[in-house]
Amino acid sequence: MGCSVGVVTYHKSLSYGGCLQAFATMEVIRRLGGSPFFVDYENPYEARAKSSEALRHGSPRQRVAVLAKRLLYNQKECHRRAFSSFAASLPLSEECCKSIDGLDTVEADALLVGSDQVWNPKITGGIDPVFFLQFGKAKRRVSFASSVGSYQMGAEELSQVASYLSRFTSICVREDFAKGQIQPLVDVPVHVGADPTLQLHGDEWRRFAEGVDGLEPRSYILVFSVASTLSRLAPMIRDIKGALHLPIVQVRLNSKKPALVDHVIPATPFELVWLIDNAAHVLTDSFHGLAFSINMETSFTLLPNEGNNVRLLELARLSGLSSRMRQPDERSCAWEEIDFSVARESLTQRRAEDKVWLSSALGFGENGV
Repeated sequence: MGCSVGVVTYHKSLSYGGCLQAFATMEVIRRLGGSPFFVDYENPYEARAKSSEALRHGSPRQRVAVLAKRLLYNQKECHRRAFSSFAASLPLSEECCKSIDGLDTVEADALLVGSDQVWNPKITGGIDPVFFLQFGKAKRRVSFASSVGSYQMGAEELSQVASYLSRFTSICVREDFAKGQIQPLVDVPVHVGADPTLQLHGDEWRRFAEGVDGLEPRSYILVFSVASTLSRLAPMIRDIKGALHLPIVQVRLNSKKPALVDHVIPATPFELVWLIDNAAHVLTDSFHGLAFSINMETSFTLLPNEGNNVRLLELARLSGLSSRMRQPDERSCAWEEIDFSVARESLTQRRAEDKVWLSSALGFGENGV
């Protein structure tokens, strides 16, 4: 059996990006010769936010929307269909905790945190010591493509983070924005690595992709948005639909069908991979919508993410595809052919660099299998 690696991330998240980056992290470690498992921890603030936070603390309009999704639009069943089988397939630790108490018995050759926004206090309800690996027994404590999102930490938060990171043997973040905050706090060099979903190339993802009944390749336009409503995207959706004369398919975790959408699908994570790979065009404001469109070399239009645009801009720039960003009231670039050669070359180089870095960080040497 290979070196054991305990991974801490949002493996139970009702988020496609969260699930797919967790799976990719596991696959990358396995391919290097390690034996990964997920530390079965769920941050209580993140868990509340995805379930009842808006119902308890949201505006009256937000509360009505939450109740409608639950009672009228089959949200619970959509969540079950999308994520239950995926979550059940992951290797988990024996410990199942919602606080750092009880995790001291976790033991591995290495503990690894990442990727996703595990270091964003807005998501975790403050600096979470579990996501800074302040538990358990391990020879190595490693961060792999951890992100702060667009969050700028204050002086008190930075001081706390500096104390926690002093125990780390290797640190990798996902964006230059995060490195700018983390590097001054530590003595080890901070590596900037690609999101784990980009560590696997398109053909590797196609091995896991699951087709969707009733859809043929290139027969639809896919909308994959983190926005709660499509009103902001309506002008762009109309523009693309008018240009390509194809139906609109939206990945959505409830059964409500917006007026501009022809079909809604509570896709599984691996169905989402197939949907992006086989779409005639993808319209997205999601980081992972962008990442998979680039990785699968699918035509796409990128819209700004109102809450967290930094990482979209960085990935688009590194891929030579910044011109695919449009404002919602602009014309789409759906009909413009994309040259993915810069992105392809960039990803090949980054994968090779990240493989060497992670193999060394985990103590596997440079010749991972």
